[in-house]
Amino acid sequence: MKKTLLFILFILTALSGCTTTKVDIDKLIIYSLNDLHGSVDSEDFAILGDFLLEEKNKNPDNIVILAAGDMLQGTAISNMSQGKVIIELMNEIGFDAMTIGNHEFDWGIDVIKGFVADGDVRATFPLLGANIYEKATDDRVSWAEPYAIIERGDLKVGIIGTIGESLTSSISPSIIKPYTFKDELATIKTYAKELRSEKNVDIVIVLSHNDTRDYNQALADLVGDYQIDAVINGHTHANYYGETRGTEKRLPYVQSSSNAKVVGKIVLDIDEDNNVIDGSAMNIKVDYLYNEPNNRLNDIIDKYNQEAGKISSKIIGIAGKNITRFDGTIWAASVIREKTNADVGIVNYGGIRSVAFPINNGESITIGRIWELMPFDNIVKTVDLKVSDIVSFLNRDGMVYSNNIYLDKNNNLIKIDGYEYYGDDILNVATIDYLFDNERYVFLDGDNIYNTNDLIRDCLIENLENTSGLFYGS
Repeated sequence: MKKTLLFILFILTALSGCTTTKVDIDKLIIYSLNDLHGSVDSEDFAILGDFLLEEKNKNPDNIVILAAGDMLQGTAISNMSQGKVIIELMNEIGFDAMTIGNHEFDWGIDVIKGFVADGDVRATFPLLGANIYEKATDDRVSWAEPYAIIERGDLKVGIIGTIGESLTSSISPSIIKPYTFKDELATIKTYAKELRSEKNVDIVIVLSHNDTRDYNQALADLVGDYQIDAVINGHTHANYYGETRGTEKRLPYVQSSSNAKVVGKIVLDIDEDNNVIDGSAMNIKVDYLYNEPNNRLNDIIDKYNQEAGKISSKIIGIAGKNITRFDGTIWAASVIREKTNADVGIVNYGGIRSVAFPINNGESITIGRIWELMPFDNIVKTVDLKVSDIVSFLNRDGMVYSNNIYLDKNNNLIKIDGYEYYGDDILNVATIDYLFDNERYVFLDGDNIYNTNDLIRDCLIENLENTSGLFYGS
């Protein structure tokens, strides 16, 4: 009887062991998005989401889904919920990790912290920022992880998340002032070694909100405990992919445009010892996916649209001509000048988003379109400056001024209503806090600084509501 019981126990133990045996993986497939900028209020995103869900359901042991930053901010539906709709959708799809981009900072650190720990909508995936540090303590921030470790079959996969160290200049000074972004390459090497030597991972992926092509060769040449197996980029909205030949093998890399137009795909070939022996990369146009819109994703979008849609769908103007992005930027500079009764209005071209254009002659302009045009919560400020300082600033690339002035950069001259203003003459300037608060610029050294506390987006909406309804752009 005892021998019988022992035999039964042996069989049960053996069967139990069989159920926990991990699947051998010979290919790891990594899908990625970057710079979504809140663009989910369309059938395309629900089709893309259905594709990712279907792929993960078919191959749960082979699929990893990652996001390379700037996912949240950029459209009315996302901005009005401060990114909550995007986090819910990413949770539903089953993203495995996301690196923090510069536009994740736009609503302040508390919003990021809410998604990590104490908000009513929390990410079920880690937010990464291995090179984001507190200036005061020189410690890595507590609200972002340096890396994530996930398991796929018998593989342990490490994902290092970074942001380009120069991108502090792309964030409002008042928000980024306490933080610094340290050297990406050095950070990647540090954590790759930790992941391989201490955490015993088999594969290391770099998830960077940056275009790393300048040093992909250096990454490809890393070997041993420093080895990198794949790189996923963001930020520049470029559409590229390829493989860099390294010391021992090829390093696949990809960046997938923006606004969910394409999805990145990297395939890693794995040998029986869980080593990557080769890799390839590509981008798939969402137009080429034959999936149906996913109902669960549409339900989440519809839930947020019930609130945001009531506001964003309101028509506030009609385009009186074909409007380009440049037209729209001049218009924005002119609106804040008129709103503040300043002499000159200045905005940066990059602050007026290309996704809102072109606007065609006769087209209805909605509040949602203005949110797309100006998704940032930038506040209008005014200051008195010398003409020489204004002209010097406008010599910078990407600065656009209001339509009421004639600028002669060579002769240090600004002409307004037939009057000429030179060097030491003083003019009142209206601009946005993103430019105003930058210590490298001239505004903080001016006189009679005034914070209107008005969001530029509200000024643009008010301008259209209070005019004849025709939007000419400039």
